[in-house]
Amino acid sequence: MSRRLLGLLPPLLFGACVSRTLLRSEPLGANVYLDGKFVGRTPYNMADAKLAGMRTRVRLERAGFQTLHADLFRNENLEPGPLMLGIPSLGVTWFWVLGYAPEHGYLMTPASIPATHPATTPPPDL
Repeated sequence: MSRRLLGLLPPLLFGACVSRTLLRSEPLGANVYLDGKFVGRTPYNMADAKLAGMRTRVRLERAGFQTLHADLFRNENLEPGPLMLGIPSLGVTWFWVLGYAPEHGYLMTPASIPATHPATTPPPDL
């Protein structure tokens, strides 16, 4: 019986160490890159088991809009799972005691339209 319980401990500990957040953009459908890798489109459910305080680099791209760069730090919310499991695991899960806020929203800026300069515009035909 105790071996079965020990077998359940690693998945239980790992599951408690995962933090999740929803990445949204305005407009929706932006390509999401995390730490340089394409992972999907907004809205995107992000989950990882990085240690508390670690950074994730976010890049959002969508045609007609400027590329948006942001950093997420896993230090926004207290995660109760790792906190409670830290006592029986001798504090091992406390490395994951901080997590992400439930949601992050990003407003993308439309791409600039090149201005027409009078010096480069041909004169009208008279």
